[in-house]
Amino acid sequence: MDQTNKTLSERNLTTVSLDFYCGMLHAVDSLNKAGLSIELSVFDSEGQLHIIEQLLNREDLTSHDAVIGPFTPANVSRMAQAMSFFNVPVISPLTTRDIRPRKMLINTIPSKKSLAKRMMRYVDSLDAQHENPCVLIIADTKNQQTALRLKEQFPLAEVLPPDEEFGFIKPDVVDSLLTPKRPNWVFLETENLNLVTSMTSMLNAQSSEDRQVQLLTHFRSPAYDDENISQAHLGNIHFSYPNHFLEKRDSLRLKFDASFKERYGKVPNRTAVKGFDVMIDASLRIATKRKLIDGLKLGVLEQLQYRFDYQPNPKGGYRNTATYMVQHQGFETIEIVPSRPQADSLHVR
Repeated sequence: MDQTNKTLSERNLTTVSLDFYCGMLHAVDSLNKAGLSIELSVFDSEGQLHIIEQLLNREDLTSHDAVIGPFTPANVSRMAQAMSFFNVPVISPLTTRDIRPRKMLINTIPSKKSLAKRMMRYVDSLDAQHENPCVLIIADTKNQQTALRLKEQFPLAEVLPPDEEFGFIKPDVVDSLLTPKRPNWVFLETENLNLVTSMTSMLNAQSSEDRQVQLLTHFRSPAYDDENISQAHLGNIHFSYPNHFLEKRDSLRLKFDASFKERYGKVPNRTAVKGFDVMIDASLRIATKRKLIDGLKLGVLEQLQYRFDYQPNPKGGYRNTATYMVQHQGFETIEIVPSRPQADSLHVR
């Protein structure tokens, strides 16, 4: 019992799977109440490839409309490989790591390339609005290509290489470059926690009514979720980035949170919402076009927190290309792209 409690109290593959599963079950309940009958089969792969092989040998999955999961790259790739012989789509719901392309693999996570394209469109729109911004580029050795691209767009930008050993920029250097007369755009291209922590704190201290600072990045790394990063600071410096989800607080989301908490005793986390959204999206596409692959051609559908727009992967399968351009304002996050695709979601019941 102690080991079970310890496992369930930590963030691991077991708890992630349970959160996702709860979200899926809530989606099935909503679909059933809406009059759409869903038959759901659940199998535990235990995160092991040999268990997946046993499932493939023991269970007949060929009559299913789709398979959601497994969660890890190697396991979902193997499942997609097996299901490709029967033209059964396999949805990869959570992993951000690279997955070997397969004929029937559907990846719900947009690539870094898709995120970069969204960011470039936003930067182009900013550039068109302001004649002579003050631009600082801070990039570690892993992000030099991004830094070079930004330098091409902003030839007058200052490039500040961080200290390789400690990962920081001297505050007096940044302070001397920021200006009260023009917008200050600071591009921070790194996943280094020390650099992210120091820069967000420093820019917050140097931002004022007379000197507006905006922090931008092409890729929001998990470092920004660290407890040492102040959400208030991110709001003060209008932290902006492309992302594959948007933490909405609209009436639909609040209604979902309340019904989920009533059922499971806790507010849904991001993984639970992803389980709900993936299940709703796939089910609506199947219900509309009979086959999920045909349903992918419906285009952009938006659910509670995730947007889905699947395009063929040149190397096989399909990948979600829908992204958000997000900005922190105060303690809230908003989408800063004015034009939005037509939403198509199922009301939570």
